[in-house]
Amino acid sequence: MQKEKHLLSKEDLDLIEPYLPFLVLDNEKKDYIKLSRKQFSKKRRRLWMFSSLLALIIILALSFLLIRSEIYRHKAKEVQSFFLTKLSQDFFRTDPTKGLQFASLAYENLLGEMAPKVSENFNELCREFVNNKYSFSKILTEFPNLISSAVFSPDGQKIITASGDNTARIWDVSGELLVELKGYTGIVSSANFSPDGQKILTIGDITAKIWDVSGKLLAELKGHTGIVSSAKFSPDGQKILTASWDSTARIWDVSGKLLAELKGHKDIVSSAVFSPDGQKVLTTSWDNTARIWSVSGELLVELKGHTDDVYSAIFSPNGEMVLTASYDNTVKIWDINGNINIITELVGLEGLLLSAVFSPDGKKILTASMDGTVIIWDLKGHIITELIEHDIRSAVFSPDGLNILITSGSTARIWSVSGELLAVLKGHTDIVKTAVFSLNGQKVLTASSDGTARTWLVPSGTEDYLANLNCYQLTPQDLIEYGLDPDDFGIK
Repeated sequence: MQKEKHLLSKEDLDLIEPYLPFLVLDNEKKDYIKLSRKQFSKKRRRLWMFSSLLALIIILALSFLLIRSEIYRHKAKEVQSFFLTKLSQDFFRTDPTKGLQFASLAYENLLGEMAPKVSENFNELCREFVNNKYSFSKILTEFPNLISSAVFSPDGQKIITASGDNTARIWDVSGELLVELKGYTGIVSSANFSPDGQKILTIGDITAKIWDVSGKLLAELKGHTGIVSSAKFSPDGQKILTASWDSTARIWDVSGKLLAELKGHKDIVSSAVFSPDGQKVLTTSWDNTARIWSVSGELLVELKGHTDDVYSAIFSPNGEMVLTASYDNTVKIWDINGNINIITELVGLEGLLLSAVFSPDGKKILTASMDGTVIIWDLKGHIITELIEHDIRSAVFSPDGLNILITSGSTARIWSVSGELLAVLKGHTDIVKTAVFSLNGQKVLTASSDGTARTWLVPSGTEDYLANLNCYQLTPQDLIEYGLDPDDFGIK
């Protein structure tokens, strides 16, 4: 050991190394240098072994900590999956879409012994979703006050809502708020798009207002002295027709100029619509009559025969017939092409009549009554299909006339005209006030007293699609194709 203390250091060896080939050394000095090198190599090996051992100890310690962390993470995910699974079962009873979303999130967290339970729950909810013919929904928004109405834009890319908080709002179909229309001091009772989708018509109290889609107020239609009950654009979007409790209807241009005042009804004018060609106007009144006018304001014909308030009337799609609905529980079909006469009277409706509309081809009539009956009639008054619901609010045809949409309590349902149930739109927690199809018939928009509006998928093959694959195999692209947000389903 004493001898090792006098050996050359690494620094000494590095210093003399370049000169060794030129030095003449005896054997003792050569051995001395060789021993110094050997001793340095041994120290370096010891240092490497020590460093390796220390690194191994550190790696093992970190691995232990990571394993413990991973165990805790697994446990946390198992608890999360269990919680999400329970939530999915609770929500599924009232909101199937939300229940399925929670089940999907739980499945994304599958770990350990939880996997079979979570997977079984998700697949069971998928099967129940399909078997019960539920439809996927997306909540557009939640309002602090009741929604008065909600409608699609003509291209189906926007939605306008009228609300009890004195505003109307424009949204895109994904639920993003685009524009808020302010200026009323009371409830905005309705809001509609112009036929080209570039203007908005709103009603509040005794005035109607015209806006562009950016939220700029274009005109205010002032002049009525009673509540404005309805406001409609003409088919070409160049005129506006308002009806009021002041017993008049008025025709305006889009700049707000009054073109004609339709006077003659002796009570509230409950509705007013343009004919399909925009050349005539049809009004209804609580004076038990409906009237047809020219757009210049001339009274053309008075339709008499009801014994109670006439609350709605519409032209047939070809403009040759008129359908009137009254609180006397009758619906009358009038021929207005030539001599005015009643073609058919639909009788036998026992409950208060809520709505009556033509089918898009004008060959059928759809009525809804408060007694829970929804009936499809032919033009001769023969019943084609009769459905029984409860707490009915409205019934409308789909744009292609093949299906009907009925609101009933907190639920809406889509039926074929032959009476086959196609989809159940379940998720609202209060009365569904309005429900409409998009113009292409692929979606439904509902507005409810629960303060929400929702968009729904019309089942064109959706249930068959889900029935033929495991729900957990849905990809983001699958959901996008059906108008769903992958993020809502926790699928990345």
